[in-house]
Amino acid sequence: MAFIHHTEEEQKRFWELMNRFENEEEAIKNGFFEGFTEEEVIFMGEMDVVEFGNKYYQLCYYYMTELDLDYWELMLGDMIGDIAGSKYEFNNTFDYDFEMFGEGCDFTDDTICTVAVADAILNGRSYQESLLDWCRRYPSPKGAYGGRFAGWIRSLDPQPYNSFGNGSAMRVSPVAWLFDDLSQVLEEAEKTALPTHNHPEGIKGAKAVAHAIWHFRKSRFSEESKECKDKNSKESDDKAMKAFKDIARSYYEDFDT
Repeated sequence: MAFIHHTEEEQKRFWELMNRFENEEEAIKNGFFEGFTEEEVIFMGEMDVVEFGNKYYQLCYYYMTELDLDYWELMLGDMIGDIAGSKYEFNNTFDYDFEMFGEGCDFTDDTICTVAVADAILNGRSYQESLLDWCRRYPSPKGAYGGRFAGWIRSLDPQPYNSFGNGSAMRVSPVAWLFDDLSQVLEEAEKTALPTHNHPEGIKGAKAVAHAIWHFRKSRFSEESKECKDKNSKESDDKAMKAFKDIARSYYEDFDT
């Protein structure tokens, strides 16, 4: 597992604190779990999606580095965007003044599957096991699961069904933040697709999105990116769009057509 800590010292600190969390008595004595119930302390992963994005995030502040916190903020942003846009998925709007959390907004399969991928990486589970676990916990998300994916969740013997839809792309983002090397990001992105979207186009979609996120994550923390903060924002936006298009073209020859 390749977490996004960049030095041996940071990795050592991370695991030392993780080991303290495994010792409940020591952790409580040091105030790490203040405000959490005993059940939440024993296994944070048992919380529902809303709790995952709330109390677990609070806990992360005790031991995560700046880059780790950026990852969890990304996860929360992912969930917020999913909830805010949920009621417009099949009823699109071009009104930029739309109500962000109005009646009818809720999390969808996008949030559930993204959390499942993150959980698999962080807890050493297979992607298939984690996807089945989380999706069976939440069998009726806003907008429902796609027909074949819903059948896969219910199956007693779930097998890949050669999908080339966008489901593999919409759940892959944690890979681009929790692995540091591009070759490993692309390898893991493919693995996240394989349980369901094992068609070459399904795999390609996951890899292209993971590649783009990884690129912008790396660019954001580069010295060049820091220097650009004082420059014209349009120049930065144009450069980012060009980078995105270049990545897309490397996967899709007909991207511009």
